[in-house]
Amino acid sequence: MKKLFKVFFIIVLGILVIFALAFISLNIAKRIMYEKYYTISDEIANNGGLGSGYTPYDLTSYVVSDKTYYFTCGSTRDNKGVIYMIRPNMDDVYFTLKDSDNNLIESVYTGICTIGNYLVVSTGNDLYLINLDSIIKLDNQTENYIVEENVVAISQQIELAIESRYLYVDKNDTSTMRDDLLYITSYNAGETLIYEYSVNSLFTNSLSVLNCYNVDYKIDGFAIDADKVIIIKQNGKLSPSYIYIYERAELTYSEKNYILTVENADEAIKAPSLISGLDYDNNRYITMFQSANNSNVYGKFMFMNKIVSLKI
Repeated sequence: MKKLFKVFFIIVLGILVIFALAFISLNIAKRIMYEKYYTISDEIANNGGLGSGYTPYDLTSYVVSDKTYYFTCGSTRDNKGVIYMIRPNMDDVYFTLKDSDNNLIESVYTGICTIGNYLVVSTGNDLYLINLDSIIKLDNQTENYIVEENVVAISQQIELAIESRYLYVDKNDTSTMRDDLLYITSYNAGETLIYEYSVNSLFTNSLSVLNCYNVDYKIDGFAIDADKVIIIKQNGKLSPSYIYIYERAELTYSEKNYILTVENADEAIKAPSLISGLDYDNNRYITMFQSANNSNVYGKFMFMNKIVSLKI
């Protein structure tokens, strides 16, 4: 009996050793395979909700009183919208939205950004405006939050992300908001159109396209600043993602249209699979991964459960 137990113990120990070696090798291999990505990335927060069946699609951040709050939006396992708020030194809070008639807005939340002290959330067809000052005070982890205002109905085509930049002079005084830019994506036959609007037109419910970025592939996140266009492209669950960097001054521009292709990218950075969402915040870019949620799982073994900053 003792001999049998000893053999069993050696077999179990051997399996554990093999698993540990495979785990270590996998994490060493990813740093070799994605060397450039790891030289420009830095983990800044744990991504919330990944163990609950939640799939995150987009993210943004909000800074107040020297504290940074991260927000991610996406869908629950039963395909309903949810927003997670990741707070410094506090438990995460997740919430869903209600309209002015107190009805749940159950559509998947596909995009998110901050404008002044407002959170703007896309459901794919509509944009909703929520006051951030009251959201950051939430304590109940399952609280439903009534939307401040249904900003505007966009289009049945709108699917993924909202991005914005340089949107206010004084975050505590929305009347000082400058006429800066809001970006919304639409998909058509495998291509992506990124429409550029003025922020003021969002608040007057009269969106008018200023420019359009024509991308010849489906994107999974983007950010635009004064000098660059940064685009994320997934290539399947087990395939590398890519971060494409374009210099705005070098893009082909004609009749309010910029042309972006894989071939005319100034730089392509290979990144781990299922990178998703991108935002420009406080002179850095932030992103996250879907590979560590319960639908994919393997990202958990590769420590991809973080919100990360990118130095681009």
